[in-house]
Amino acid sequence: MAAQKSADKDALPAVAWLCGEERLLVDDAHERLRARVLAVLQAPDFNHDRVSARGLPVDQLVGMCRTLPVMSPRRLVEVRDAELFPTAEHDKLVAYVKEPDPSCTLILVADGKPDMRMKLFKELNTLGVLKLFARPSEREVPAWITQRARKHGIMVDGGAADSLAAAIGADLMLLERALEKLRLVVGEGGVVSEDHVATHVAQTRVETSFRIVDAMSAGKMGEALQITLAVVDAGEPPIRLLGALAWAQRNSIRFLDRLLDGVPLADAARECRMFNAGAAEKRVRRAGRDGLVAGLLALADAERALKSSGGADDEAVLVELLFRLRDAHAGTRPRAA
Repeated sequence: MAAQKSADKDALPAVAWLCGEERLLVDDAHERLRARVLAVLQAPDFNHDRVSARGLPVDQLVGMCRTLPVMSPRRLVEVRDAELFPTAEHDKLVAYVKEPDPSCTLILVADGKPDMRMKLFKELNTLGVLKLFARPSEREVPAWITQRARKHGIMVDGGAADSLAAAIGADLMLLERALEKLRLVVGEGGVVSEDHVATHVAQTRVETSFRIVDAMSAGKMGEALQITLAVVDAGEPPIRLLGALAWAQRNSIRFLDRLLDGVPLADAARECRMFNAGAAEKRVRRAGRDGLVAGLLALADAERALKSSGGADDEAVLVELLFRLRDAHAGTRPRAA
Protein backbone atom coordinates (compact mmCIF):
# COMPACT_ATOMS: atom_id res chain seq x y z
CA MET A 1 0.00 0.00 0.00
CA ALA A 2 1.33 3.47 -0.81
CA ALA A 3 2.51 5.48 2.17
CA GLN A 4 0.75 8.65 1.05
CA LYS A 5 -2.36 8.69 -1.13
CA SER A 6 -2.03 11.69 -3.40
CA ALA A 7 -5.05 10.93 -5.59
CA ASP A 8 -7.42 12.11 -2.88
CA LYS A 9 -6.23 15.31 -1.25
CA ASP A 10 -8.77 14.91 1.54
CA ALA A 11 -7.58 11.41 2.47
CA LEU A 12 -5.76 11.18 5.78
CA PRO A 13 -2.11 10.24 5.31
CA ALA A 14 -0.86 7.01 6.80
CA VAL A 15 2.50 8.62 7.66
CA ALA A 16 3.78 12.20 7.78
CA TRP A 17 7.27 13.32 8.81
CA LEU A 18 7.12 17.05 9.60
CA CYS A 19 10.35 19.01 9.97
CA GLY A 20 12.24 22.14 8.96
CA GLU A 21 14.15 25.14 10.20
CA GLU A 22 10.97 27.11 10.89
CA ARG A 23 9.37 25.44 13.89
CA LEU A 24 6.24 27.60 13.83
CA LEU A 25 5.30 26.27 10.40
CA VAL A 26 6.04 22.71 11.52
CA ASP A 27 3.81 23.12 14.58
CA ASP A 28 1.03 24.66 12.48
CA ALA A 29 1.10 21.72 10.06
CA HIS A 30 1.13 19.30 12.99
CA GLU A 31 -1.92 20.96 14.56
CA ARG A 32 -3.85 20.93 11.28
CA LEU A 33 -3.14 17.26 10.61
CA ARG A 34 -3.90 16.25 14.21
CA ALA A 35 -7.24 18.10 14.04
CA ARG A 36 -8.19 16.28 10.83
CA VAL A 37 -7.47 12.89 12.37
CA LEU A 38 -9.18 13.68 15.68
CA ALA A 39 -12.29 14.74 13.76
CA VAL A 40 -12.86 11.10 12.73
CA LEU A 41 -11.20 9.34 15.66
CA GLN A 42 -13.37 7.96 18.48
CA ALA A 43 -12.49 6.68 21.97
CA PRO A 44 -9.21 8.64 22.09
CA ASP A 45 -8.16 7.05 25.38
CA PHE A 46 -7.71 3.80 23.46
CA ASN A 47 -6.72 5.09 20.03
CA HIS A 48 -4.39 8.04 20.54
CA ASP A 49 -0.74 7.57 21.55
CA ARG A 50 1.75 10.40 22.05
CA VAL A 51 5.39 9.43 22.59
CA SER A 52 8.96 10.66 22.17
CA ALA A 53 11.46 8.97 19.87
CA ARG A 54 14.07 9.28 22.62
CA GLY A 55 14.86 5.69 23.55
CA LEU A 56 11.83 4.35 21.66
CA PRO A 57 12.54 1.15 19.67
CA VAL A 58 11.04 1.28 16.19
CA ASP A 59 9.58 -2.21 16.75
CA GLN A 60 7.58 -0.79 19.68
CA LEU A 61 6.41 2.12 17.54
CA VAL A 62 5.33 -0.23 14.75
CA GLY A 63 3.40 -2.25 17.33
CA MET A 64 1.48 0.87 18.36
CA CYS A 65 0.65 1.65 14.75
CA ARG A 66 -0.49 -1.87 13.92
CA THR A 67 -2.75 -2.14 16.98
CA LEU A 68 -6.37 -2.43 15.84
CA PRO A 69 -8.53 0.63 16.61
CA VAL A 70 -11.02 0.20 19.46
CA MET A 71 -14.55 1.35 18.58
CA SER A 72 -13.05 3.81 16.09
CA PRO A 73 -12.31 3.84 12.35
CA ARG A 74 -8.78 5.09 12.97
CA ARG A 75 -5.84 5.35 15.36
CA LEU A 76 -3.44 8.29 15.79
CA VAL A 77 0.18 7.92 16.88
CA GLU A 78 2.23 11.11 17.37
CA VAL A 79 6.00 10.98 17.80
CA ARG A 80 8.00 14.03 18.85
CA ASP A 81 11.82 14.28 18.65
CA ALA A 82 11.76 12.01 15.59
CA GLU A 83 15.29 13.10 14.69
CA LEU A 84 16.50 11.07 17.70
CA PHE A 85 15.77 7.69 16.12
CA PRO A 86 19.21 6.04 15.84
CA THR A 87 20.57 5.38 12.35
CA ALA A 88 20.55 1.66 13.06
CA GLU A 89 16.74 1.82 13.34
CA HIS A 90 16.16 3.77 10.12
CA ASP A 91 15.69 0.71 7.90
CA LYS A 92 12.90 -0.58 10.15
CA LEU A 93 11.23 2.82 10.03
CA VAL A 94 11.40 2.94 6.24
CA ALA A 95 10.02 -0.60 6.04
CA TYR A 96 6.93 0.50 7.97
CA VAL A 97 6.51 3.66 5.91
CA LYS A 98 6.50 1.53 2.75
CA GLU A 99 3.76 -0.72 4.17
CA PRO A 100 1.89 1.31 6.82
CA ASP A 101 -1.25 0.22 8.61
CA PRO A 102 -4.23 1.65 6.70
CA SER A 103 -6.20 2.31 9.90
CA CYS A 104 -3.51 4.44 11.57
CA THR A 105 -2.04 7.87 11.00
CA LEU A 106 1.54 8.19 12.21
CA ILE A 107 2.79 11.76 12.65
CA LEU A 108 6.51 12.15 13.24
CA VAL A 109 7.69 15.64 14.24
CA ALA A 110 11.41 16.38 14.02
CA ASP A 111 13.48 19.40 14.92
CA GLY A 112 15.60 21.18 12.35
CA LYS A 113 16.38 20.67 8.70
CA PRO A 114 16.99 17.06 7.64
CA ASP A 115 20.26 15.89 6.11
CA MET A 116 19.03 14.92 2.66
CA ARG A 117 22.20 12.91 2.05
CA MET A 118 20.91 10.30 4.52
CA LYS A 119 19.10 7.26 3.15
CA LEU A 120 16.18 7.76 5.55
CA PHE A 121 15.27 11.18 4.22
CA LYS A 122 15.84 10.20 0.60
CA GLU A 123 13.37 7.33 1.10
CA LEU A 124 10.84 9.48 2.98
CA ASN A 125 11.01 12.11 0.27
CA THR A 126 10.58 9.56 -2.50
CA LEU A 127 7.56 8.10 -0.71
CA GLY A 128 5.97 11.54 -0.36
CA VAL A 129 6.04 11.40 3.43
CA LEU A 130 8.62 14.11 4.13
CA LYS A 131 7.11 17.57 4.68
CA LEU A 132 9.82 20.20 4.92
CA PHE A 133 9.03 23.71 6.17
CA ALA A 134 11.63 26.35 5.36
CA ARG A 135 11.89 29.84 6.78
CA PRO A 136 10.60 32.39 4.26
CA SER A 137 12.99 34.87 2.73
CA GLU A 138 12.83 38.42 4.07
CA ARG A 139 11.22 39.43 0.78
CA GLU A 140 8.36 37.00 1.47
CA VAL A 141 7.84 38.02 5.11
CA PRO A 142 5.44 40.98 4.60
CA ALA A 143 3.00 38.74 2.70
CA TRP A 144 3.29 36.11 5.44
CA ILE A 145 2.56 38.76 8.09
CA THR A 146 -0.55 39.92 6.22
CA GLN A 147 -1.83 36.36 5.91
CA ARG A 148 -0.93 35.38 9.48
CA ALA A 149 -2.68 38.45 10.89
CA ARG A 150 -6.00 37.05 9.66
CA LYS A 151 -5.55 34.06 11.96
CA HIS A 152 -5.37 36.53 14.87
CA GLY A 153 -8.53 38.28 13.70
CA ILE A 154 -6.80 41.50 12.66
CA MET A 155 -5.60 43.19 9.48
CA VAL A 156 -2.18 44.69 8.82
CA ASP A 157 -1.84 47.38 6.18
CA GLY A 158 0.98 47.16 3.65
CA GLY A 159 3.21 49.75 5.25
CA ALA A 160 2.81 48.19 8.69
CA ALA A 161 3.71 44.73 7.31
CA ASP A 162 6.88 46.18 5.75
CA SER A 163 7.78 47.95 8.99
CA LEU A 164 7.21 44.83 11.07
CA ALA A 165 9.33 42.76 8.68
CA ALA A 166 12.12 45.32 8.80
CA ALA A 167 11.99 45.46 12.59
CA ILE A 168 12.03 41.72 13.26
CA GLY A 169 13.14 39.95 10.09
CA ALA A 170 12.17 36.40 9.13
CA ASP A 171 12.00 34.96 12.65
CA LEU A 172 8.40 33.74 12.56
CA MET A 173 8.19 32.99 16.28
CA LEU A 174 9.10 36.61 17.09
CA LEU A 175 6.68 37.85 14.45
CA GLU A 176 3.95 35.67 15.94
CA ARG A 177 4.50 37.21 19.38
CA ALA A 178 4.46 40.69 17.84
CA LEU A 179 1.13 39.96 16.13
CA GLU A 180 -0.31 38.65 19.39
CA LYS A 181 0.74 41.88 21.07
CA LEU A 182 -0.68 44.04 18.28
CA ARG A 183 -3.98 42.16 18.44
CA LEU A 184 -4.32 43.19 22.07
CA VAL A 185 -3.67 46.78 20.99
CA VAL A 186 -6.13 47.06 18.08
CA GLY A 187 -8.70 44.47 19.20
CA GLU A 188 -10.69 41.93 17.23
CA GLY A 189 -11.17 43.10 13.64
CA GLY A 190 -8.78 46.03 14.10
CA VAL A 191 -6.29 47.31 11.54
CA VAL A 192 -2.60 47.59 12.46
CA SER A 193 -0.92 50.72 11.12
CA GLU A 194 2.72 51.75 10.88
CA ASP A 195 2.18 53.93 13.96
CA HIS A 196 1.07 50.87 15.94
CA VAL A 197 4.23 49.03 14.89
CA ALA A 198 6.40 52.01 15.77
CA THR A 199 4.79 52.40 19.20
CA HIS A 200 4.33 48.81 20.32
CA VAL A 201 7.02 46.75 18.56
CA ALA A 202 10.75 47.18 19.16
CA GLN A 203 12.30 48.96 16.19
CA THR A 204 15.94 48.20 16.96
CA ARG A 205 16.90 47.08 13.48
CA VAL A 206 15.14 49.97 11.75
CA GLU A 207 16.58 52.60 14.07
CA THR A 208 20.04 51.06 13.78
CA SER A 209 19.87 51.09 9.98
CA PHE A 210 19.02 54.81 9.95
CA ARG A 211 21.78 55.54 12.48
CA ILE A 212 24.25 53.85 10.14
CA VAL A 213 22.95 55.73 7.11
CA ASP A 214 22.94 59.08 8.93
CA ALA A 215 26.50 58.62 10.23
CA MET A 216 27.76 57.57 6.82
CA SER A 217 26.00 60.44 5.03
CA ALA A 218 27.52 62.90 7.51
CA GLY A 219 30.98 61.63 6.60
CA LYS A 220 31.38 59.83 9.93
CA MET A 221 32.55 56.54 8.45
CA GLY A 222 34.28 55.51 11.67
CA GLU A 223 30.98 55.79 13.55
CA ALA A 224 29.07 53.98 10.81
CA LEU A 225 31.60 51.14 10.85
CA GLN A 226 31.55 50.98 14.63
CA ILE A 227 27.74 50.70 14.76
CA THR A 228 27.67 48.08 12.00
CA LEU A 229 30.34 45.83 13.48
CA ALA A 230 28.92 46.19 17.00
CA VAL A 231 25.53 44.99 15.78
CA VAL A 232 27.11 41.97 14.06
CA ASP A 233 29.29 41.21 17.09
CA ALA A 234 26.13 41.24 19.23
CA GLY A 235 24.79 38.34 17.17
CA GLU A 236 22.70 40.01 14.47
CA PRO A 237 23.14 38.00 11.22
CA PRO A 238 24.69 40.30 8.58
CA ILE A 239 22.02 39.33 6.05
CA ARG A 240 19.32 40.61 8.42
CA LEU A 241 21.14 43.89 8.98
CA LEU A 242 21.38 44.16 5.21
CA GLY A 243 17.62 43.71 4.99
CA ALA A 244 17.07 46.59 7.41
CA LEU A 245 19.49 48.79 5.46
CA ALA A 246 17.69 47.95 2.21
CA TRP A 247 14.37 48.83 3.84
CA ALA A 248 15.81 52.18 4.96
CA GLN A 249 17.19 52.81 1.47
CA ARG A 250 13.86 52.07 -0.21
CA ASN A 251 12.11 54.34 2.26
CA SER A 252 14.64 57.08 1.50
CA ILE A 253 13.76 56.83 -2.21
CA ARG A 254 10.08 56.93 -1.34
CA PHE A 255 10.69 59.92 0.95
CA LEU A 256 12.46 61.87 -1.80
CA ASP A 257 9.71 61.06 -4.29
CA ARG A 258 7.07 62.33 -1.86
CA LEU A 259 9.00 65.56 -1.31
CA LEU A 260 9.39 66.07 -5.07
CA ASP A 261 5.63 65.52 -5.39
CA GLY A 262 5.10 68.49 -3.09
CA VAL A 263 4.08 66.60 0.05
CA PRO A 264 4.87 68.67 3.18
CA LEU A 265 8.07 67.60 4.95
CA ALA A 266 6.34 66.54 8.20
CA ASP A 267 3.76 64.44 6.33
CA ALA A 268 6.37 62.79 4.09
CA ALA A 269 8.61 62.04 7.08
CA ARG A 270 5.76 60.48 9.03
CA GLU A 271 4.63 58.42 6.03
CA CYS A 272 8.15 57.16 5.28
CA ARG A 273 9.26 56.66 8.88
CA MET A 274 12.09 59.23 8.84
CA PHE A 275 13.33 59.68 12.41
CA ASN A 276 14.98 63.08 11.83
CA ALA A 277 13.02 64.83 9.11
CA GLY A 278 15.33 67.80 8.59
CA ALA A 279 18.54 65.77 8.38
CA ALA A 280 16.80 63.13 6.25
CA GLU A 281 15.65 65.76 3.77
CA LYS A 282 19.17 67.12 3.36
CA ARG A 283 20.53 63.59 2.95
CA VAL A 284 18.12 62.45 0.24
CA ARG A 285 18.24 65.71 -1.70
CA ARG A 286 22.04 65.65 -1.67
CA ALA A 287 22.13 62.06 -2.91
CA GLY A 288 19.39 62.52 -5.49
CA ARG A 289 17.29 59.68 -6.80
CA ASP A 290 20.13 58.29 -8.93
CA GLY A 291 22.41 58.15 -5.91
CA LEU A 292 19.78 56.46 -3.76
CA VAL A 293 19.09 53.87 -6.46
CA ALA A 294 22.85 53.29 -6.78
CA GLY A 295 22.89 52.60 -3.05
CA LEU A 296 20.10 50.07 -3.47
CA LEU A 297 22.12 48.31 -6.19
CA ALA A 298 25.12 48.25 -3.85
CA LEU A 299 22.97 46.55 -1.23
CA ALA A 300 21.87 43.94 -3.79
CA ASP A 301 25.53 43.27 -4.65
CA ALA A 302 26.36 42.92 -0.96
CA GLU A 303 23.49 40.46 -0.47
CA ARG A 304 24.84 38.27 -3.27
CA ALA A 305 28.35 38.49 -1.81
CA LEU A 306 27.16 37.50 1.67
CA LYS A 307 25.23 34.52 0.36
CA SER A 308 28.17 33.28 -1.72
CA SER A 309 30.86 33.82 0.94
CA GLY A 310 29.40 31.37 3.42
CA GLY A 311 30.23 33.72 6.30
CA ALA A 312 33.97 33.82 5.61
CA ASP A 313 34.09 37.44 4.40
CA ASP A 314 31.04 39.00 6.05
CA GLU A 315 32.97 41.84 7.69
CA ALA A 316 34.81 42.74 4.49
CA VAL A 317 31.54 42.71 2.54
CA LEU A 318 29.90 45.08 5.04
CA VAL A 319 32.86 47.46 5.07
CA GLU A 320 32.92 47.59 1.27
CA LEU A 321 29.16 48.19 1.28
CA LEU A 322 29.45 51.18 3.62
CA PHE A 323 32.03 52.83 1.36
CA ARG A 324 29.83 52.26 -1.70
CA LEU A 325 26.81 53.68 0.14
CA ARG A 326 28.84 56.70 1.23
CA ASP A 327 29.82 57.38 -2.38
CA ALA A 328 26.25 56.93 -3.57
CA HIS A 329 24.81 59.24 -0.91
CA ALA A 330 27.45 61.84 -1.65
CA GLY A 331 26.35 61.88 -5.26
CA THR A 332 29.78 60.68 -6.45
CA ARG A 333 30.57 57.75 -8.70
CA PRO A 334 30.15 54.52 -6.68
CA ARG A 335 33.13 52.28 -6.08
CA ALA A 336 33.19 49.11 -8.17
CA ALA A 337 31.86 46.00 -6.43
